Amino acid sequence: MACGENYYWWSCDKCGNAFKVHVTCKRRTCLKCAGIRSRQLVEMYLPVVSTFKWPCFITFTLKVDFLKTAKEQVDKIIASFRKLRQRKVWDAKRGLFGIEMVKKEEAWYIHLHGLIDSKWMDHDALSSAWFKITGDSYVVYLKRISDRRGALREVLKYQTKIWELSEEDKEFVEETFEHRRFVNAFGIKKPKKLEPKPMKCKICGGNLTKMDDEIYQAQRRHKNHPTPEREFWDDG
Repeated sequence: MACGENYYWWSCDKCGNAFKVHVTCKRRTCLKCAGIRSRQLVEMYLPVVSTFKWPCFITFTLKVDFLKTAKEQVDKIIASFRKLRQRKVWDAKRGLFGIEMVKKEEAWYIHLHGLIDSKWMDHDALSSAWFKITGDSYVVYLKRISDRRGALREVLKYQTKIWELSEEDKEFVEETFEHRRFVNAFGIKKPKKLEPKPMKCKICGGNLTKMDDEIYQAQRRHKNHPTPEREFWDDG
């Protein structure tokens, strides 16, 4: 079922206008839903990241292993990053990260992007440690940043380049990330989810009341001059 195909009705208690609110699918590979989720996560974690004294953006890559499934490679990069944080070379007590899958030709490349609070780490030593842990990967990236919101957007962006994928590839990504978190964190307390904004009338600002579709249609039939219908999306 396409995103937004389901909907429900809301009626304004003040002006009587009716609104058809489309329900989002919340799939990871839905461009609209992924954008909504990314913006919400940025707002959730920005207060936490704003307390970082030495914010750094990090990226760790994993060499493609054609003998392992994508799920196994995602598990590997997460486990490898956990081991790295236990090595002497690692000097960051808190941070957050996300996993990205990128398809090039017929191979899926797994990346880990993160935002950490670290005074600094030696890049070559970090690369060497990453190679020893993974057994085959050494490409790492470490950069001091000042734009915390921009860095968060990069970490919490789409988990794949949705616009480049076929429907079959999208299903593959959904299966690979099933039961996995959008955001992984260490050394920080998970912030509370943002409270959903109250539904307000787009015309007069009045309060909206959710209506059953059958009730709404019955009310329309009994009105000599039914109020105009307007549509928008539920971003929650």
